[in-house]
Amino acid sequence: ELAVEPGFKGSLRKAISEARKADKIDVRTAFKLQSMTFSPAFVQAAQNLAVTQIVLSGENAEQVPRTDTGAVNTAGINWDGLGKFLQLFLPILLDFLKGLGL
Repeated sequence: ELAVEPGFKGSLRKAISEARKADKIDVRTAFKLQSMTFSPAFVQAAQNLAVTQIVLSGENAEQVPRTDTGAVNTAGINWDGLGKFLQLFLPILLDFLKGLGL
């Protein structure tokens, strides 16, 4: 389990707002996602899912620093620099919520 980095929540909220402004998600979906960011458990799960997606996809992998043992160093991730990724990540996050029945 990874600790939630302070920049992740803000960057996720910004990506939600930008996706809404660009009509990539509707108002209801944006509200649902923004509301969910008040839950520490949701933010933790969203960050874990985002890091997993970055690592497995190979895209933006250079944005994910590693420790000497190869583990992901979430403290070194520049979430502000991954705004476009986070916008593209929103459908995956929505599927995750649907899987939880939310």
